[in-house]
Amino acid sequence: MKYFITSVFVISSVLSFGANYQTIAVGGVVKWSTDGGVTDCGCQASSASASDSILVFHPYTFALGYFGLDGEISARLKVSAGITGQVVFEDNVVLDKVSLLVDHSNVIFNGTFDIKSAGQNIGGVFTQNGSTINFKGNFGGKENGNNQGVVTLVSSNVIFDPNLVVKAITVVTGFNSNVTIGNNTEFINSFLLNADGSALSIGNGVRFEHTEFFLYSNNVTFGSNVKFTEKSVVGFGENMNVNIPSSTVFTETTLNFFSPDNLSGAIVNFASGVQLVDCEMHITNGAVANFEDAFIREGSDRNSVITVDGLLDLDGLVSITSTDLTVQSSGIINLIDATNCDFDGSTLNGKNNDADAELICGDSYSPDNTDFNIWENGSWSLGYAPNHVGVLAEIRSNYISGIGGNILCANLYIEEEVSTTISERGFIRISQDFNNLGTMTIKNEGSLLLDENTYFHQENGVFKVERVGQLSSMKFNVWSSPIIEVPLLEMFNEANPCDMFVFDAGSQLWGYDFAPGTEVLCTNNPDTIVFTESNVVSGADGFMNPGLGYFIPGNDINAVRVFEGQIHNGEYTQRVKTTNIGANANWPGDDWNLLGNPYPSALDLNLFWSRNAVQNNFLTDALYFWVETVNPPYDAVGSYESWNFTGGTYFYANGKANGVDGIIPAGLGFWAVAKDPNNDGSKTYNVIYDNTMREINQVFGVSSNNYEFKGSDHQRMWVNLTNDSNNYDQVLIGTHPLATDSIDLLFDAHVNYSGEPLLLAMVQDSQYYTIAGYAPRIKVDTSEIALLVVASNTSNHYITVDSSLHYLNEKRIYLVDKLKLTEQELLLGQSQVLDIDSAGRYDDRFYLKVINTHITSVKEIASEMYGRVWSYGNEINYDSFKNAITDISVYDLRGVELFHKKPNNRNDSFMLPLNTNGMLLIRFTDEYNNLLTKRVFIGN
Repeated sequence: MKYFITSVFVISSVLSFGANYQTIAVGGVVKWSTDGGVTDCGCQASSASASDSILVFHPYTFALGYFGLDGEISARLKVSAGITGQVVFEDNVVLDKVSLLVDHSNVIFNGTFDIKSAGQNIGGVFTQNGSTINFKGNFGGKENGNNQGVVTLVSSNVIFDPNLVVKAITVVTGFNSNVTIGNNTEFINSFLLNADGSALSIGNGVRFEHTEFFLYSNNVTFGSNVKFTEKSVVGFGENMNVNIPSSTVFTETTLNFFSPDNLSGAIVNFASGVQLVDCEMHITNGAVANFEDAFIREGSDRNSVITVDGLLDLDGLVSITSTDLTVQSSGIINLIDATNCDFDGSTLNGKNNDADAELICGDSYSPDNTDFNIWENGSWSLGYAPNHVGVLAEIRSNYISGIGGNILCANLYIEEEVSTTISERGFIRISQDFNNLGTMTIKNEGSLLLDENTYFHQENGVFKVERVGQLSSMKFNVWSSPIIEVPLLEMFNEANPCDMFVFDAGSQLWGYDFAPGTEVLCTNNPDTIVFTESNVVSGADGFMNPGLGYFIPGNDINAVRVFEGQIHNGEYTQRVKTTNIGANANWPGDDWNLLGNPYPSALDLNLFWSRNAVQNNFLTDALYFWVETVNPPYDAVGSYESWNFTGGTYFYANGKANGVDGIIPAGLGFWAVAKDPNNDGSKTYNVIYDNTMREINQVFGVSSNNYEFKGSDHQRMWVNLTNDSNNYDQVLIGTHPLATDSIDLLFDAHVNYSGEPLLLAMVQDSQYYTIAGYAPRIKVDTSEIALLVVASNTSNHYITVDSSLHYLNEKRIYLVDKLKLTEQELLLGQSQVLDIDSAGRYDDRFYLKVINTHITSVKEIASEMYGRVWSYGNEINYDSFKNAITDISVYDLRGVELFHKKPNNRNDSFMLPLNTNGMLLIRFTDEYNNLLTKRVFIGN
């Protein structure tokens, strides 16, 4: 049944928290009002059910016109029809300084759709929860000035029908969202950001004019005869592998190929027939632009520019006829498979008419490959350290990376008797061939990285890998060896052999890795101990295995351990097991395995987890990192930092946070849980390590972001439980675009509780979690998270929101005590007393109540700066979709600077000084010196 609305909307206000969305609800009535006011817009309510459709078939201008003190939009329109329902606007629709939220709905605009804006007040459309919007008429934002209409997708779809003209809009596609652009549609003066995990389908004959187009998803399809024209910009994000069809034409367009970490750059394949006319190409170090055939030519007076720091691969017919072509290359231009090269009249690296002599068919050009870059007598022959994957490097005299610089090269040769040192937080990365005839020392937090296909002359040279452990023989480390065939008794010769534990996954008990018959003299034991089959693990031989963790005491004299020999390299597998053995008293569950990082470099947690928990489905819950939490001797319980796709918890020692959020340092062991889908203990798996997982960074707390959603839909909040006895525990609550609200053990992690004096956990379905990940929600909604609290003493206990990344941008958090019937808001960094009067276990008493509120609006901040800015109390939040923010200043109306910060990120928050109130001006500067001046009002 379809209902026709021809007269008056029913007047009604909709209660919400933090933002006031008005509602058109198919299931029941149609409601419309301004923020707390009454407006008759000439329409009438319907009694449609949730599965019916509504057809609105005369023009509407939704112009609420209600603003706060700083000019922000305070009233909005919401359409919520249910997935099976439908709202159809038959004629033209105008949003006049209004935002439209589409939730669980199918909305069709048969007429034109226009957004009017004023100043910084940008109208926009937000979709969520499986919604679909279909634009069948032309779409227009504001064309005079820089303001644009905005379409932001969260787990939703947007369809632009064929033959449309779409002007001055920003389209931001979130995870699990899809954009479909129909044939012959034109995008003019617009901005499109297609995030990782989303999909984009571009029809035939689509034209982009003066439009910025940034792709971070591999799920992109191009139709035929797609054109980018008139100063458009196309950016290919890291980790992409995209094919561009033959009929695509780029005219007066800039093409950027990104690779932020020089390791995971975009790979873009251009089919035969693609044309570049008066274009610029910028290929970042680590990125690849591969042309099957290339047509790069001059069409007007504009110069064509090619900048190559990565790889430009030109095969087949290479026709370059632009007499004004400028080539700047510190990377590789591969012409080995090219058959027709014409660079006549072009400039190469500042030399006129030199390109035709250097860029030759059948050859490969790299300026650093013309000779070796040689380190000798304190300097490099080229004047600087090798800095890209095409360099052939040689070290002829002693070298320290902290002095000579980090090295990124194709080949590295180190002569005999030469000492090479990778300094703390330094690195050497080799992509093709590595031969060390001398001695290489890798300092603590240094990294030696070999690519997946690097040929390593493993029999040559000596390696020393230094790692810092506990400066106490009464405290434990969990070690993992980066060196081959390390004998336990020699490596840890001052430690008590009877305290050198390994973990037997099959029995879920501690054991030893000494060959049966090994005799040792243990501390405080006058008799010789002989190890037998009954107390050693299977395959015990006295040597540290690659990829296993070893539980070994520290050193009273020197905390630095030096592993010496040949390094582990390439792929390793380590068996993990499930069992049906009852839970050990010291930890829950029966599928624990003690693993370790086998390499002299960090391991990327995202890549390791994705390979072994997602792709191969071997592991579950999280990775757990053991830390000592009490004074010696021999902490039998400890605590655990945990990490999965939601993020990592943190352990605080001496007031300093050591967070696990992205990497596993060299030499470190960790706990993993083998997946037991049938709960019968019958599964064994081979966990995989390989060179693709190796990571430069060696410091906890810095994430590689390879799988982390690049935006504020990945929100995190860390909540602490402490007491006056300095005990501590923490949980992590987060949202992630791939998580669900039910139990999902890629994003939820059970507590690994060993009897610590304090426990804080979240409860769901009678199970206890230290990490809980939920699906993102923008809708107004309240939820409760049940807590388990275990206290070992009667000192005062406190709950604190320790830190937040985006989470508090859209939410308010309350601590609820259902016994005392109290409710207290938790503000960032401010502790609330937990009202308990005895030691013990507290179930079903304490809860966190989470209220989801709305962001203010999504807007174009300033020229070439897109994002959003909003406040919550004294906390200012920003989220820049495109460029990094490099400078922030806050002024009062007298011009007095109250706050200044120099970040280098796209999204974060900061706290204004206490007692700051009134109207403030905030000036943001991005990495390209674009400016935003934003007004905010901070109340008392």
